[in-house]
This record gives sequence, structure tokens and C-alpha cells, in this order.
Amino acid sequence: MTKSNREDRLLDAWLWLHAVATQMDRLQAGWEAAEASFTLPLPPPGMSVAQVRIDAHLLVVAADHLATSMSRLGGWREMVGDLEPDLRARIKVARNFREHWDETRDAWAQGKQSGAAGKYLREFPGAQPGEIRWELSATGLQDLILFGVLSLRRLSADIDRLKVRVAAHVQAIAERRRQSDAGA
Repeated sequence: MTKSNREDRLLDAWLWLHAVATQMDRLQAGWEAAEASFTLPLPPPGMSVAQVRIDAHLLVVAADHLATSMSRLGGWREMVGDLEPDLRARIKVARNFREHWDETRDAWAQGKQSGAAGKYLREFPGAQPGEIRWELSATGLQDLILFGVLSLRRLSADIDRLKVRVAAHVQAIAERRRQSDAGA
């Protein structure tokens, strides 16, 4: 693999870090707006519960792409780190369940222990894959839990940590490329 290809992999991870952060902000804002204006028994005018679910789904997909890009970093991974293993596993299970909804919906309803539904049932007994909820931790911090398994607070902390580590390397690559282009 050439130096350029290795650098491109780091730049891919950088882009997915920002995609995840952007999607987290979008989901958080949508959820807070929906929660603030929600009155039982009907959702507020113009509020789309479906949009919050779509944003959550897209966040999980982007986080899975980030996990994949981080796993392909090779030597960079030692310098910049990676997602926490438990968080990576939760992302993968939630993504597989949500992305393959056409296969998992029936399996889930029937309690089948196969495929993405089976893995979800085995790894997270009692969790509900359609659930998006606020949770108050023992420390008093609020957290948005996606699909019964993925903590937005934990994901955000990991993204912030990785962005700091990756940023310095991305800036160095950009500067080298600018110098190379200027000298060409």
C-alpha cells in the first residue's frame, strides 16, 4: 500500500468522524424539539416521529462506516486509537438489525434466534430494537439510548476523543499535500 493510500484511509476516518458528529447533532436537536413540544395523546403539529427514527438509523449506519474505516487504518490505528470495543459491538448489532429490517422484523416478532435478530436477542436480552428513549444515569447525566443498546453520550465521548487524535495527523497530511502541489 502506498503512503497516499494509507493517508486516504485516515482521511476517510476523518470524514466519517464528522458524519457521525453531524448526525448526532441532528438527532439530538430533533429529539429535543420533539420532546419539548410533545403533548399526549398526539404528537405536535409538524413533528415527525419518523424523522427522529430516520436520523437515529442514519447515525447508526454512519457509526458503522466509521468503525469500518477505523479498522482499516493499519499503522495509523496505533497512533489515533479506535472506538471502544463494547461500543463498536453495540454499533454493529444495532446497525445490522436496523439495516436489515426486512429480514429481522419477522424473525424478531417470532423470537427466532437466528441472523441479526437472534444476535440482538442473545447479546441484549430485554432490549427493544425500536426503542429510542432518554435515560438518567446515576450521575444525573441525561443520555439518549438508541434502539435499546447504544448510548449517545458514550458514542459522543468516543467521537470527541478520536477527532482530537485524528485531527493533528489530518492537518499534517493536508500541509504535506499543499506543499507537494505548490512544488509541482
